[in-house]
Amino acid sequence: MGLVGELLPFFVAAYLLDCLVRVRPGQALFTSLWGRHFRLEGPGWRWVGFLPASESVLVPSLGFRANETGVLLSPSGDGRRRLVAYEDIERVAVEDGHVCLGPGLELKATHPSAAMELAALVEQLRLTARPRRLALIRRALRRRCDLAALRRRRLEQAKDLRMLKVLSGAAFVAFFVVLPASVLPDLAWRPSLLQAGVLFLLAYLAVLSVSVRLLRRVGVRGWALGSRMLPLALFPPAAVHAPALVARETSFGFEPLAAAALLLDPQEFRRLEQRLRREQAAGDGPESGGESVVEAMTLDLVAREAARAGVPELEDPSPGDASAAAFCPECGGQYRTGFARCSDCDVPLEPFAS
Repeated sequence: MGLVGELLPFFVAAYLLDCLVRVRPGQALFTSLWGRHFRLEGPGWRWVGFLPASESVLVPSLGFRANETGVLLSPSGDGRRRLVAYEDIERVAVEDGHVCLGPGLELKATHPSAAMELAALVEQLRLTARPRRLALIRRALRRRCDLAALRRRRLEQAKDLRMLKVLSGAAFVAFFVVLPASVLPDLAWRPSLLQAGVLFLLAYLAVLSVSVRLLRRVGVRGWALGSRMLPLALFPPAAVHAPALVARETSFGFEPLAAAALLLDPQEFRRLEQRLRREQAAGDGPESGGESVVEAMTLDLVAREAARAGVPELEDPSPGDASAAAFCPECGGQYRTGFARCSDCDVPLEPFAS
C-alpha cells in the first residue's frame, strides 16, 4: 500500500488522541453524539467527538469564591481555605493564566480565558465600598448566568455549526473511505491518490473557513482565534471532528450551571440543581473566617432564569409498585423498606409522600 498505507495507522491513532479532552476542576464538558441530547461530563480525561456530527461544549466557571469582606483562596496544606481581605490585597495581576494578589497569594483561574475577567472583578471589589460589593458580585454573576444571552449565542452559531458538520462529514469520507480506497489495488475502480488528496484538501480548507467564521461570529478575535484554530492547522485530519473541536469553546463567559439549564434534559438539570442545593446545605458554615456567597448566588440566579425560560420543576416520582417506599433524588431509582441509600449514587433515599 506504499507510504500512505504505512502512515494511515499513525493518522488514525493521532485522530483518536485528538478526541481526548481533559476537563479540569471548575470546568464542565457537555457532549452530544448527534448535537441534540447533551450529557454532562465531570473532571478528568474524556473521549469526545468521534463522529462528524458530534458536538461538545466546554464551559469553565469564573472560579471565584468570595463574600463582601474578601476572597477565599484554594485550600492550603491543612485543607482549609484562606480568606484574604480586599484591603490586604497589594496588587491584582495576571501571570501564567493565574491571578496574583500579592506575595504567596494566587487565585487559580479555571481557564486562561477567565483569568482577565477574574482579575478585573477582584480589582473592582478591592476599590468598591463594602456595602456595594455583594451587588457588584451579583451583577457579574447575572451576566454569566443569562440564559437568554447564551441561547442567542447558540442561535448565532447554529447555521455555521450545521455547515461545519456537513463539511466534517465530507472530510471523514475523504480521509477514511476515499483515501484508503485509492491505495487498494484489488478494487475494480478506485480514485487516484491525487484525486483523493485533492478531495480531502478541499474539505479541509472549507472546514477551516467555516470554523474561522463561526468563531468570529461569537466574538473570538486575535490571538484567541489563532490558539483555537491551532489544532486544525497543525493536524489536518482533525477536520473530521471539527464541530466538537472548534465549537467546544464558543460558550466561554457563562457559568457551567447556566449551560446545564440550556443543554441538559429539563429533568436532568433539576436533579443536578437539587443535588447542588443539598451539597450546599451540608457544607454551610464559616470557612477560615468567612463564607463564600458566590455558589448560592449562582444557583439562585440560574434557577430563576430556568423558571423564566419555562424549565419545569422536578416532581417527586410516583411509586412504581406497592412495595416501593423510597426513591433516590439523584437517579429516581425506587427502593423497598429497609434501604437507606441508593446503591448507584450513594446518596440518602427520600420517602414517597404519603
